[in-house]
Amino acid sequence: MKHFYVCLAVLVTCILTACSEDEVVPEILPGAGSEIYFEDAMNFGSDGGNESLHFSTNKDWTIYVANTVNGSRWCTVSQTSGQAGDISVQVYVEANEGYDDRNVVLTIQVGELMRTVVVTQKQKDALTLTTDRFEVGQEGGTIHVEVKSNISYEVVIPDEYKGWISQKDAGRGLSSSILSFAIAASEEYEKREGKIMIYGDAVTEVINVYQTGGGIILLTESDVCVCDRGEIVAVEIKSNCEFEVKMPDVDWITVANARSVSSHTLYYTVSPNETYDGREAKIVFLDKKNSNVSDTLCIQQVQKDAILLSEKELKMDFQAREFVVTVDANVDIEVVMPDVFWLSDITSRTRGLINHRFVFSVSQNDTERNREAKIIFCNRETNASDTLVVQQNREMFLESYMDLFNAPYLEYSPHSITVWTNCTFDIIKPDWIQITDIEKSEDGIMSYISWTIDKNPLDTNRIGELVFYIDDIPMDSIMITQYCNPVQMKRNTLIADIRPDIYMENKSFLRTACLDKNLDLSSIESMELSGYLKEEDYSFINSLASAYNLKDLDLSRLAENNYIPSNAFSGCDKLVTVALPDSCYKAYGFYAFKDCINLKTVIPPSPYVKNRIIDKGCFRGCINLETIIIPKDIISVGSQCFYGCSRIKEIHCQAENPPKTTIESFNGDIFFEEVILYIPKGSKKLYETSAGWSLFKNIVEE
Repeated sequence: MKHFYVCLAVLVTCILTACSEDEVVPEILPGAGSEIYFEDAMNFGSDGGNESLHFSTNKDWTIYVANTVNGSRWCTVSQTSGQAGDISVQVYVEANEGYDDRNVVLTIQVGELMRTVVVTQKQKDALTLTTDRFEVGQEGGTIHVEVKSNISYEVVIPDEYKGWISQKDAGRGLSSSILSFAIAASEEYEKREGKIMIYGDAVTEVINVYQTGGGIILLTESDVCVCDRGEIVAVEIKSNCEFEVKMPDVDWITVANARSVSSHTLYYTVSPNETYDGREAKIVFLDKKNSNVSDTLCIQQVQKDAILLSEKELKMDFQAREFVVTVDANVDIEVVMPDVFWLSDITSRTRGLINHRFVFSVSQNDTERNREAKIIFCNRETNASDTLVVQQNREMFLESYMDLFNAPYLEYSPHSITVWTNCTFDIIKPDWIQITDIEKSEDGIMSYISWTIDKNPLDTNRIGELVFYIDDIPMDSIMITQYCNPVQMKRNTLIADIRPDIYMENKSFLRTACLDKNLDLSSIESMELSGYLKEEDYSFINSLASAYNLKDLDLSRLAENNYIPSNAFSGCDKLVTVALPDSCYKAYGFYAFKDCINLKTVIPPSPYVKNRIIDKGCFRGCINLETIIIPKDIISVGSQCFYGCSRIKEIHCQAENPPKTTIESFNGDIFFEEVILYIPKGSKKLYETSAGWSLFKNIVEE
């Protein structure tokens, strides 16, 4: 009995459940982002693609894709049925190769409820012409072209052709349309060509119009390249006159066919080339009544398994550049590059049988020699090859370490410089610099140039430049600064020549000369000295610049082997300007200009003597110095050399290799922060890693 009641309960539960399911109302709800598809449509372009369709149901569902008119299944879905829940279906549409729009209906069904989504696809854009080429006689006329299109289009005649081409019935169209154009009569003797443009949405067609002139023979091609296996060459000729053909005197070109109409094609047979040399012949077409009217067809036939370069040898200057090599070949080409760093192949690699363009890059030649490399174009299967020799000249450069050359104000004796180049060059210079001689070496690589500088008559420094040109391009230069006379020539100026052959033991020749002339020592404000100074003379000058009124001192013309001794001008608080001697031997002594508190200008010597040094404390305490020039021949700057020079703003060090120095040579941390160090071009890395110099925060190449 108990078993009976259990069974009855189960039966009742099943009946109630069935009744509750039948009462559920089917639902189809668009998912996020898919509402628009249920309201409007799912649109695809002609290229097709896929989109996601999202919806949810409360019961099992099915999706149907309606058949198209022709039965083609161009629209499919990723799944056609499923259980209740959130559903995502991919809709796939193939590319439309037809010229009509198309659509299909997707039907989603849940129980008896149905919802539809329309899928539409644009047509393939089409713009076609029945012909794109017209040949019109000299008299002109009307041409007609049929345009078939399913898109809007526009007819445009470029401005340069509007003088003789015009549209008779301008219009637009979406289907088949006949366009007519008027071609004016030609009053020109030569043929002319024009274009009519038909523009659609991303589709363009061109109508070419050719009109003959008053007697013409025109070949559509003037050069034909034939492979070694031979072939039949078709030559299209246009003519409004009776013409004759002059064949070349060769046995490998024969007439294959001939016609006698005004516009036609002629055929010529080219025999196989069994040789390893290319060959060429010309066929001439002549007006029988006027021999001045003619055209020529040049037939070139390559050698068997040929690779022909447009250039066999390329010569170029030192500058970096790209160059193009054209290769005519009847075999696949492989480029074998030389094992050099300065030559590279930057071609977008292609393979073919006719007319290849290869692009190569050459880096700048910064070496001291010309260089050469070979590029091989080959076919490894047939052993056909050709070689391009690339030669690059070196840059012109000067055998000089001087980018900036300093010269005294006086007439400057000849200076020689060596120019390295194998090219012809020109020199541009100011008129106060004189080129006295140009001598070339036997091999033409080196040129020895001598030049002089006129005396500076100005009261200011002057700057000039020797510029070396190759083919009107500036290649290198020397900047030359010539100083003005630092000593103002006043009535209280002492000019003295102290001869080295006069020896007076323990006496200053200069002092003796002043006393002999009964000069008032306090009246001497400037001195210009030549000859040879002894230590006694330096002591006398020191007294004039400390105890008296000597302000300006010019030592630039002292004799050779002079030496500025230690403490020579120490404490000369009257000195304002000093011109140092070009002949100063080796060094400026210890504390040579120490505590010259009013010294503002120090004119450095020209770099005559190698390996000069600036000794310890040379300019210590020169608080009014603002600019320092260190000549390029200086190899060492002593400790405390510029200590206490608190107003220095610039240091111009002309040596490419940093002179030996230490941190003690300069005026502390603030000095390194504020002073600008000017150095020769290309030497910054050396200074940044050199003791003492590396502490400067502002290093500028000039």
